[in-house]
Amino acid sequence: SARRDLGLFDEREDHRHDTLNKFEHAWKLPVQVILFFFGFANAGVPLAAPSANRSTELSPTRAAHVLKGLNGRIELLLDGGPCPGGLESTVVDVTGDVPRVLRPGLIARPMLEAVCGRVEAGATGEGVARAPGHMAKHYSPRTPVVLVDAHERALALGAEFARQKLSWGWLALGEHPGEAFAAVPMPLDADEYAARLYRELHSFDERALDRIIVELPPDAPEWAAVRDRLTRAAAGG
Repeated sequence: SARRDLGLFDEREDHRHDTLNKFEHAWKLPVQVILFFFGFANAGVPLAAPSANRSTELSPTRAAHVLKGLNGRIELLLDGGPCPGGLESTVVDVTGDVPRVLRPGLIARPMLEAVCGRVEAGATGEGVARAPGHMAKHYSPRTPVVLVDAHERALALGAEFARQKLSWGWLALGEHPGEAFAAVPMPLDADEYAARLYRELHSFDERALDRIIVELPPDAPEWAAVRDRLTRAAAGG
């Protein structure tokens, strides 16, 4: 599951029989050595696998999260420990003249630009998605998520929920002022925040809250992946 790795698309004529029949080939390089030992090295055949969660649902970062969504649907769970990065991989399309980030991840755009120069971001508006994670609602907990842009807005919204007798949790950016129901202060560092995000959302789900308020982090390149996941988690909430 989640990971500091990089997915790349490379367009070549000799891959015309790939599953998506889009003349592309993808490399995924996970950091977990256990996958190479038990999977790639001994399988004897190419491996293709989906994420360890059901479509549009919150991604797992621990074995317990996988079982919460897939228990009874899988025969074996290989537990390599908690995912250190927390979010899904960066997906980069290198089939054009300029590399394009199709899905932001822990390898941020500035890191790519330091290696290969100019890098563009976002899908090109084609009818068929060229990367996973492009549905408007995705990476979503069962509990509806509401995004706010400041502490004060979170407290005001929380007070309104309380008047409606709704239980609520709050992912605050940094230390939160005053008292709040199930408030969790989140790191001000983008990598540390990403590593904790899904774990905290899973925890709120387990508490069967009515709402989750999330204070958005800054609109900056290093926060692009976190903001992307939060926006999709809140869609339709």
